[in-house]
Amino acid sequence: MDLWVPRVPVLAPALVAVAVVAVLVVARMWRCTCLSKTRVTLDLGRRVSVEDVIIGCSGLAGLFRELTEREAVAAVRTALASGFRSFDTAPHYGLGLSEKRLGTAIATLQESSPCGASGLSPGDSELTLYTKAGRLVRSYAELSSAEQDRVERENMRNSPACIFPATDPDLAPLLDYSGAGVYKSLRESLVRLRVSRVHGLRLHDCEQPSRFEAAMAAGGGVEALLSAREEGLVNEVGLGMNDPYWILRILREHNRARELDSAGRWNLL
Repeated sequence: MDLWVPRVPVLAPALVAVAVVAVLVVARMWRCTCLSKTRVTLDLGRRVSVEDVIIGCSGLAGLFRELTEREAVAAVRTALASGFRSFDTAPHYGLGLSEKRLGTAIATLQESSPCGASGLSPGDSELTLYTKAGRLVRSYAELSSAEQDRVERENMRNSPACIFPATDPDLAPLLDYSGAGVYKSLRESLVRLRVSRVHGLRLHDCEQPSRFEAAMAAGGGVEALLSAREEGLVNEVGLGMNDPYWILRILREHNRARELDSAGRWNLL
């Protein structure tokens, strides 16, 4: 089974001041072939260029420290002016804040400086956006008792473990790895991003057994990803995960999982 390793976020030097976080640069044309349970080979097709990398946008939500919207727009402007056209975000980042700020930045730059300093023109077809699914952003006060049991409390603003200090304290991440949840997450992300479609959609952080089981179940998140691609709603689908053990389980146990993105430590195997 062949797995195309995607372009993954990198930290552009010009964005260090605003903490736009990324992990690795991997050329889009690198091909990863799973030969056995433990062996992976890579073929480097060509040199990495600016078009081959994705800017990771968790920092736009104020990763570890608060960030103003003005700083977020400036970060996106710097990336665009440097030639970057691909951005990766997620509902998890500030509970929708990263998606909102990325969408606002793109819309603002398209309206204020077409083909100007940002290098971005209205309706720029070269922009490639990625987001993720697995968490729905909800008002905690409006959740039912059953839904409150599915809240990822450590990522709420009032938790010491929350790494996004600018998160709205009234919002909660509702874990949902069902097929319906994936489709709902995608629709809501499009609203926050202020776009009609995204290029790629990734299943986010389903390393825990309960999340994994929900994602892998009939009609679950993995099937929904593949269906969304077949329906033309997105061009690419994949995994936004950290633990290679769970990534490999998805690849081995789901016989339709032939082209999946991966992120984080998987690229170090």
